[in-house]
Amino acid sequence: MTDRDAIQKGEENLIARERIRYQWMLEHIAKFRFFFVALVFAMLSFSVQFSVQGTNRAGMWCQAAAWLLLLLTGVFALRDAGGLVAKYTEDAFEGLKPATRQTMWMCFLLAVVLLTVARLVSDGRLNFWVERAR
Repeated sequence: MTDRDAIQKGEENLIARERIRYQWMLEHIAKFRFFFVALVFAMLSFSVQFSVQGTNRAGMWCQAAAWLLLLLTGVFALRDAGGLVAKYTEDAFEGLKPATRQTMWMCFLLAVVLLTVARLVSDGRLNFWVERAR
């Protein structure tokens, strides 16, 4: 085997390894997207099942807004994972545009914060701030 053949063989091996690495990365991205869809809908179902009980309207409104944001996040996450494709010829795994993905993450974080606030208000830990705002 000549030096040229060895160099060519090394380049082919490098290209094959890069292709395998790229496929591995794509598989893990797809798994994370499906995990996030499951996480969002699990949080939504758990928060609905164990909703805040009480007469405090601030807590109820925070909870309702969080549910809507989680539902919106779930729809975005499904679209990002390849679901809700309008046409069968559409490339499903292209994912969301960066601005839409950022909106999805902001909705998720805001929903988590609102669920936390709803719990704290219903427990009476934020009554001082709610009374002060009235």
